[in-house]
Amino acid sequence: MWIVIYRVWKDLLSMIERDWEFEKIKKYKENALRENIYNKGNVKKYKECPYCGSK
Repeated sequence: MWIVIYRVWKDLLSMIERDWEFEKIKKYKENALRENIYNKGNVKKYKECPYCGSK
């Protein structure tokens, strides 16, 4: 019986660990995407408004 409890507990802990790793990877990807979007190379500088033409 103790062996069964141990195996279930071990499986549960490994599932929690995998979920934690997934969350860390997900946050890293979100932050990397945010940095790429707001990178100075990606920001266009206009002399006038591209929609209405006003300065």
